[in-house]
Amino acid sequence: MNKQIKIDLDWIIKYPFTEEAREYIRVNVPPLEEFTEDELINIMDYAFKKIQTILVGHDWSEWTKELEMMSYPLGFALIKATNNSALWRSFADKERKRIQLKLGKEEINSIIYIAKNTFNLRVKYENNSFLIHFLDYLSISNKFASERWKLVNRKIELGYVTLEKNSVNRIIAEYVRFSILDKMKQPSSFPPIIQKYVPKLNEYVKKNRIIREKPVELINSVKNRNDLPPCMKEIYDDAFKGENLAHASRFSIATFLISSNWNADQVQHLFSFAPDFNPKMTKYQVEHLAGLRGGRTKYKSPSCKWMRTFNICREDETCKGIINPLQWKTKQWRTRKNIK
Repeated sequence: MNKQIKIDLDWIIKYPFTEEAREYIRVNVPPLEEFTEDELINIMDYAFKKIQTILVGHDWSEWTKELEMMSYPLGFALIKATNNSALWRSFADKERKRIQLKLGKEEINSIIYIAKNTFNLRVKYENNSFLIHFLDYLSISNKFASERWKLVNRKIELGYVTLEKNSVNRIIAEYVRFSILDKMKQPSSFPPIIQKYVPKLNEYVKKNRIIREKPVELINSVKNRNDLPPCMKEIYDDAFKGENLAHASRFSIATFLISSNWNADQVQHLFSFAPDFNPKMTKYQVEHLAGLRGGRTKYKSPSCKWMRTFNICREDETCKGIINPLQWKTKQWRTRKNIK
């Protein structure tokens, strides 16, 4: 199968996250020290303009394939150098969407090649269907909010989940997003040419409102994080930072906050920082949980047992004796009262 894959400059440009792309650039691109100052500025100007268009979701027309190839690692380093985790997530999600679109136009063997060789996924194609090992499927599908990604809603046979092309592409693209965020978090040093462009990028991000500002009502919703039990504190912090929460985490924090007298708008604000935020869908789902839609049933906060089932329980000594996260605050109030 590898012989059928044409690894050329076009491949490198489309899939710069692959090992082939990194090796190609390592072999063919001279170190930055070997470029003149004018050459460096020309390359960085290109990388900077490309990053600008990616962040606002516009199409990008390459000047030359050589510049395009070099721009990705430099643009990546520039975003990383801002040390802005919200910007990292925005860039990673834009790349996820770009990769998913590119894969949609790929041949089957190319998709399988990337899945196997870049992310070590156990993927194959048989009887006009993609098959992925259920453990590889579970490692990523629990990050998706839609019910259709639950394993019970998929056909599974001999340890492999049957998927259509779009779903396989979505999984690969999500691995790209995680890979980007993982690399962003790793410590690095940056050459002067990168550091020179950081203020320019920060100014551009602020001017074009690339990152959503947190509403005052959300910031003030939980004035004291110590008022949240350990499990909900972690989920709340991840949501506030814009992490892509798994379905179980979204359900638990939404029902917990609704049970704690948050209104639907406040809960929706909390989810608005997610990379896959869909305002209409989120509004419907939150109002449904709050009993404002559908059968008008207000969902209760899940029990501690339920939280343990989905591996999102963060029990510590303060949780002793409770069976539902909602009981935590009452227990802490009684403990503090007895101490006094």
